[in-house]
Amino acid sequence: LPVRYRGAIIIALPFSCLVITLVASVWSRQNVVTIYQEIDRTKTVILDSNRLVKVLLDAETGTRGYIITRSPVFLETYIQVKEKLPSIINRLEKKISDNPQQERFQKIEVLAKQNFNVLEKRILDVERRKQADIESPKPDFLLLQNKNVMDDTRDAIRDFQEEELRRLDTHRENLEQIQDKNNQVLWVTLAISISSYIGANS
Repeated sequence: LPVRYRGAIIIALPFSCLVITLVASVWSRQNVVTIYQEIDRTKTVILDSNRLVKVLLDAETGTRGYIITRSPVFLETYIQVKEKLPSIINRLEKKISDNPQQERFQKIEVLAKQNFNVLEKRILDVERRKQADIESPKPDFLLLQNKNVMDDTRDAIRDFQEEELRRLDTHRENLEQIQDKNNQVLWVTLAISISSYIGANS
């Protein structure tokens, strides 16, 4: 090739490779940032759902202690949990954008409210017995209902978390794929630039 063509190749190919590399870097960076945001959101949802299970168990434990001892001290935990529950639910709702997950969470929310309704009935039953000065133990039929609702709540939260964990794995796989593609582009453009330079000067 004439010298001017070889000079144009030496300039054009590496410049084109540089542009491609910059575009690929910007694209990968934007996608990586988006994926990391999704990973953080998913981790937060899982942590908040674990917190929801914990507060429900705390409320149940406090209620059981009150039923056994009739001491108001145990109701403090129940009252605290009842105050925390709306904020935990609202925080979770704001971070869920997928329709199937929203439906799963709505089921969890309904079960959580049912659980507190049963606990409230158990507390009121104890208070009525205290006012009537009834010391003899009474079969706690609400205990079985409370157990069934709590079991259903655990199952619903487990299904909800399993879906979030699957999404977390998918986000991580997508992150690896983007990083691999970006590395491939870098190596290919580098090889083209070196080859064009050698070919133009041979």
